[in-house]
Amino acid sequence: MGNLRAFWSLLRASLRTQTEYRVNFIVSIVINAGYTAADFLLLSFLILRFKELGGWNIAELALLYSVVETGTGFFKLFGYGFEHFEYQMVTGRFDLILIRPVSPLILLFLQKVDFRRIANVGQALAIGIYGVLNVHSCHTFLPVWVFILAICSFLLQAEINWILASVAFWTIKNEELHVLAYYSMRTAAIYPLSIFETFFRHLLTYIIPLGTVGYVPLLYLFGKTGNRWALFSPFISILLLFPVCLCLWKCGIRHYTSTGT
Repeated sequence: MGNLRAFWSLLRASLRTQTEYRVNFIVSIVINAGYTAADFLLLSFLILRFKELGGWNIAELALLYSVVETGTGFFKLFGYGFEHFEYQMVTGRFDLILIRPVSPLILLFLQKVDFRRIANVGQALAIGIYGVLNVHSCHTFLPVWVFILAICSFLLQAEINWILASVAFWTIKNEELHVLAYYSMRTAAIYPLSIFETFFRHLLTYIIPLGTVGYVPLLYLFGKTGNRWALFSPFISILLLFPVCLCLWKCGIRHYTSTGT
Protein backbone atom coordinates (compact mmCIF):
# COMPACT_ATOMS: atom_id res chain seq x y z
CA MET A 1 0.00 0.00 0.00
CA GLY A 2 2.88 2.34 0.84
CA ASN A 3 4.52 1.64 -2.52
CA LEU A 4 1.24 2.46 -4.27
CA ARG A 5 0.99 5.82 -2.50
CA ALA A 6 4.60 6.55 -3.42
CA PHE A 7 3.80 5.68 -7.04
CA TRP A 8 0.98 8.25 -7.27
CA SER A 9 2.95 10.90 -5.38
CA LEU A 10 5.93 10.59 -7.71
CA LEU A 11 3.62 10.54 -10.74
CA ARG A 12 1.89 13.78 -9.72
CA ALA A 13 5.21 15.44 -8.89
CA SER A 14 6.63 14.58 -12.33
CA LEU A 15 3.54 15.90 -14.09
CA ARG A 16 3.56 19.21 -12.17
CA THR A 17 7.25 19.73 -12.85
CA GLN A 18 7.04 19.07 -16.59
CA THR A 19 3.88 21.10 -17.22
CA GLU A 20 5.11 24.18 -15.36
CA TYR A 21 6.13 25.67 -18.72
CA ARG A 22 3.26 24.49 -20.89
CA VAL A 23 4.41 25.84 -24.26
CA ASN A 24 7.79 24.17 -23.86
CA PHE A 25 6.04 20.96 -22.81
CA ILE A 26 3.82 20.95 -25.92
CA VAL A 27 6.73 21.75 -28.25
CA SER A 28 8.74 18.91 -26.71
CA ILE A 29 5.87 16.48 -27.34
CA VAL A 30 5.69 17.50 -31.01
CA ILE A 31 9.47 17.20 -31.45
CA ASN A 32 9.51 13.76 -29.80
CA ALA A 33 6.74 12.53 -32.10
CA GLY A 34 8.54 13.80 -35.19
CA TYR A 35 11.87 12.36 -34.12
CA THR A 36 10.39 8.90 -33.62
CA ALA A 37 8.41 9.04 -36.88
CA ALA A 38 11.64 9.56 -38.84
CA ASP A 39 12.47 5.84 -38.61
CA PHE A 40 9.14 4.87 -40.14
CA LEU A 41 9.51 7.51 -42.86
CA LEU A 42 12.81 5.88 -43.81
CA LEU A 43 11.02 2.53 -44.05
CA SER A 44 8.31 4.11 -46.19
CA PHE A 45 10.84 5.58 -48.63
CA LEU A 46 12.50 2.17 -48.96
CA ILE A 47 9.14 0.56 -49.74
CA LEU A 48 8.33 3.24 -52.35
CA ARG A 49 11.55 2.28 -54.11
CA PHE A 50 11.62 -1.51 -53.66
CA LYS A 51 7.89 -2.32 -53.00
CA GLU A 52 8.86 -4.86 -50.29
CA LEU A 53 11.60 -5.25 -47.71
CA GLY A 54 12.62 -8.80 -46.92
CA GLY A 55 9.24 -9.99 -48.22
CA TRP A 56 7.30 -7.58 -45.98
CA ASN A 57 4.98 -4.91 -47.40
CA ILE A 58 4.31 -1.47 -45.91
CA ALA A 59 1.33 -2.56 -43.76
CA GLU A 60 3.28 -5.47 -42.25
CA LEU A 61 6.27 -3.23 -41.59
CA ALA A 62 3.92 -0.71 -39.95
CA LEU A 63 2.80 -3.34 -37.45
CA LEU A 64 6.37 -4.46 -36.79
CA TYR A 65 7.39 -0.86 -36.21
CA SER A 66 4.36 -0.20 -33.99
CA VAL A 67 5.01 -3.20 -31.73
CA VAL A 68 8.65 -2.27 -31.13
CA GLU A 69 8.18 1.50 -30.84
CA THR A 70 5.08 1.36 -28.63
CA GLY A 71 7.13 -0.67 -26.17
CA THR A 72 9.97 1.85 -26.50
CA GLY A 73 7.60 4.75 -25.86
CA PHE A 74 6.20 3.18 -22.70
CA PHE A 75 9.67 2.31 -21.44
CA LYS A 76 10.93 5.86 -22.00
CA LEU A 77 7.79 7.15 -20.27
CA PHE A 78 8.62 5.30 -17.05
CA GLY A 79 12.20 4.06 -17.36
CA TYR A 80 14.29 7.25 -17.19
CA GLY A 81 16.06 6.07 -14.03
CA PHE A 82 17.20 2.82 -15.66
CA GLU A 83 18.04 4.40 -19.00
CA HIS A 84 20.29 6.94 -17.27
CA PHE A 85 21.50 4.76 -14.41
CA GLU A 86 25.09 5.80 -15.07
CA TYR A 87 24.15 9.28 -13.85
CA GLN A 88 22.81 7.82 -10.58
CA MET A 89 26.12 6.06 -9.99
CA VAL A 90 28.47 8.91 -10.91
CA THR A 91 26.64 11.57 -8.87
CA GLY A 92 25.91 9.38 -5.86
CA ARG A 93 22.14 9.81 -6.21
CA PHE A 94 21.71 6.06 -5.94
CA ASP A 95 22.89 6.32 -2.31
CA LEU A 96 19.83 8.46 -1.58
CA ILE A 97 17.56 5.96 -3.32
CA LEU A 98 18.88 3.11 -1.17
CA ILE A 99 18.12 4.83 2.15
CA ARG A 100 14.49 5.58 1.28
CA PRO A 101 11.73 3.28 2.61
CA VAL A 102 10.57 2.34 -0.89
CA SER A 103 11.88 -0.32 -3.27
CA PRO A 104 14.83 1.05 -5.33
CA LEU A 105 13.26 -0.47 -8.46
CA ILE A 106 10.06 1.55 -7.97
CA LEU A 107 12.00 4.75 -7.30
CA LEU A 108 14.14 4.25 -10.40
CA PHE A 109 11.11 3.60 -12.59
CA LEU A 110 9.27 6.64 -11.25
CA GLN A 111 12.17 8.96 -10.57
CA LYS A 112 11.13 10.88 -13.63
CA VAL A 113 8.00 9.99 -15.56
CA ASP A 114 8.70 11.64 -18.90
CA PHE A 115 5.21 12.64 -20.06
CA ARG A 116 6.65 13.99 -23.32
CA ARG A 117 6.98 10.36 -24.42
CA ILE A 118 3.21 10.08 -24.63
CA ALA A 119 3.69 11.48 -28.15
CA ASN A 120 5.97 8.56 -29.04
CA VAL A 121 3.38 6.07 -27.82
CA GLY A 122 0.54 7.84 -29.67
CA GLN A 123 2.49 8.06 -32.91
CA ALA A 124 3.48 4.37 -32.76
CA LEU A 125 -0.13 3.36 -32.02
CA ALA A 126 -1.39 5.44 -34.96
CA ILE A 127 1.01 3.65 -37.31
CA GLY A 128 -0.14 0.36 -35.81
CA ILE A 129 -3.78 1.21 -36.55
CA TYR A 130 -2.82 1.94 -40.16
CA GLY A 131 -1.11 -1.45 -40.33
CA VAL A 132 -4.09 -3.34 -38.84
CA LEU A 133 -6.49 -1.70 -41.30
CA ASN A 134 -4.36 -2.49 -44.34
CA VAL A 135 -2.63 -5.79 -43.62
CA HIS A 136 -3.81 -9.10 -45.06
CA SER A 137 -4.09 -11.61 -42.23
CA CYS A 138 -6.38 -14.55 -41.57
CA HIS A 139 -6.28 -13.97 -37.80
CA THR A 140 -9.47 -12.35 -36.50
CA PHE A 141 -7.80 -11.33 -33.25
CA LEU A 142 -4.83 -9.64 -34.92
CA PRO A 143 -5.42 -6.25 -33.15
CA VAL A 144 -5.55 -8.02 -29.78
CA TRP A 145 -2.31 -9.85 -30.50
CA VAL A 146 -0.61 -6.64 -31.64
CA PHE A 147 -1.63 -4.99 -28.36
CA ILE A 148 -0.28 -7.97 -26.36
CA LEU A 149 2.98 -7.90 -28.33
CA ALA A 150 3.37 -4.16 -27.63
CA ILE A 151 3.07 -4.87 -23.89
CA CYS A 152 5.64 -7.66 -24.26
CA SER A 153 7.89 -5.20 -26.11
CA PHE A 154 7.74 -2.81 -23.15
CA LEU A 155 8.48 -5.57 -20.63
CA LEU A 156 11.39 -6.98 -22.63
CA GLN A 157 12.95 -3.56 -23.20
CA ALA A 158 12.59 -2.84 -19.48
CA GLU A 159 14.39 -6.11 -18.70
CA ILE A 160 17.23 -5.35 -21.11
CA ASN A 161 17.71 -1.93 -19.56
CA TRP A 162 17.50 -3.48 -16.09
CA ILE A 163 20.40 -5.78 -17.02
CA LEU A 164 22.42 -2.88 -18.45
CA ALA A 165 21.77 -0.83 -15.30
CA SER A 166 22.96 -3.77 -13.17
CA VAL A 167 26.20 -3.97 -15.17
CA ALA A 168 26.90 -0.36 -14.12
CA PHE A 169 27.47 -1.54 -10.54
CA TRP A 170 30.79 -2.88 -11.83
CA THR A 171 31.57 -0.57 -14.76
CA ILE A 172 30.07 2.67 -13.29
CA LYS A 173 29.88 4.21 -16.76
CA ASN A 174 27.98 2.21 -19.35
CA GLU A 175 26.78 4.74 -21.93
CA GLU A 176 28.66 3.11 -24.82
CA LEU A 177 27.40 -0.33 -23.85
CA HIS A 178 23.87 1.05 -23.63
CA VAL A 179 24.09 2.49 -27.14
CA LEU A 180 25.47 -0.77 -28.55
CA ALA A 181 23.28 -3.26 -26.68
CA TYR A 182 20.00 -1.35 -26.59
CA TYR A 183 19.65 1.59 -28.99
CA SER A 184 21.32 -0.13 -31.93
CA MET A 185 19.48 -3.41 -31.38
CA ARG A 186 16.12 -1.68 -30.94
CA THR A 187 16.59 0.21 -34.20
CA ALA A 188 17.46 -3.04 -35.99
CA ALA A 189 14.36 -4.73 -34.51
CA ILE A 190 11.98 -2.52 -36.52
CA TYR A 191 13.28 -4.20 -39.71
CA PRO A 192 12.58 -7.80 -40.79
CA LEU A 193 15.38 -9.96 -39.40
CA SER A 194 15.52 -11.82 -42.72
CA ILE A 195 17.45 -8.90 -44.26
CA PHE A 196 20.36 -9.42 -41.85
CA GLU A 197 23.17 -11.96 -41.81
CA THR A 198 22.73 -15.16 -39.79
CA PHE A 199 24.93 -13.99 -36.89
CA PHE A 200 22.93 -10.80 -36.42
CA ARG A 201 19.61 -12.67 -36.66
CA HIS A 202 20.75 -15.04 -33.93
CA LEU A 203 21.93 -12.08 -31.82
CA LEU A 204 18.48 -10.44 -31.99
CA THR A 205 16.74 -13.76 -31.31
CA TYR A 206 18.77 -15.45 -28.59
CA ILE A 207 21.13 -12.91 -26.97
CA ILE A 208 19.34 -9.55 -27.06
CA PRO A 209 15.96 -11.01 -28.06
CA LEU A 210 14.19 -7.89 -29.34
CA GLY A 211 13.37 -9.80 -32.53
CA THR A 212 11.13 -12.12 -30.52
CA VAL A 213 8.59 -9.42 -29.61
CA GLY A 214 7.89 -8.25 -33.15
CA TYR A 215 9.40 -10.09 -36.08
CA VAL A 216 9.07 -13.71 -34.89
CA PRO A 217 5.43 -13.69 -33.66
CA LEU A 218 4.30 -11.55 -36.59
CA LEU A 219 5.72 -14.16 -38.96
CA TYR A 220 3.04 -16.52 -37.65
CA LEU A 221 0.26 -13.91 -37.60
CA PHE A 222 1.00 -12.99 -41.23
CA GLY A 223 1.09 -16.64 -42.31
CA LYS A 224 4.80 -16.56 -43.14
CA THR A 225 5.47 -19.56 -40.88
CA GLY A 226 3.32 -22.39 -39.57
CA ASN A 227 5.28 -22.77 -36.34
CA ARG A 228 2.88 -21.91 -33.50
CA TRP A 229 5.77 -21.52 -31.08
CA ALA A 230 6.70 -18.32 -32.91
CA LEU A 231 3.63 -16.68 -31.40
CA PHE A 232 4.82 -17.45 -27.88
CA SER A 233 8.44 -16.37 -28.37
CA PRO A 234 8.05 -13.01 -26.53
CA PHE A 235 6.66 -14.72 -23.43
CA ILE A 236 9.52 -17.22 -23.44
CA SER A 237 12.10 -14.42 -23.77
CA ILE A 238 10.57 -12.40 -20.94
CA LEU A 239 10.39 -15.41 -18.60
CA LEU A 240 13.98 -16.47 -19.35
CA LEU A 241 15.43 -12.97 -18.90
CA PHE A 242 13.66 -12.21 -15.61
CA PRO A 243 15.83 -14.42 -13.35
CA VAL A 244 18.94 -13.07 -15.09
CA CYS A 245 17.78 -9.50 -14.34
CA LEU A 246 16.99 -10.30 -10.72
CA CYS A 247 20.24 -12.15 -10.10
CA LEU A 248 22.44 -9.44 -11.63
CA TRP A 249 20.55 -6.70 -9.76
CA LYS A 250 20.87 -8.42 -6.38
CA CYS A 251 24.55 -9.20 -6.98
CA GLY A 252 25.11 -5.57 -7.99
CA ILE A 253 23.39 -4.24 -4.86
CA ARG A 254 25.61 -6.47 -2.70
CA HIS A 255 28.68 -5.35 -4.66
CA TYR A 256 27.79 -1.64 -4.44
CA THR A 257 30.00 0.29 -2.02
CA SER A 258 28.77 3.85 -2.68
CA THR A 259 30.56 6.51 -4.69
CA GLY A 260 31.66 8.49 -1.67
CA THR A 261 31.35 12.28 -1.47
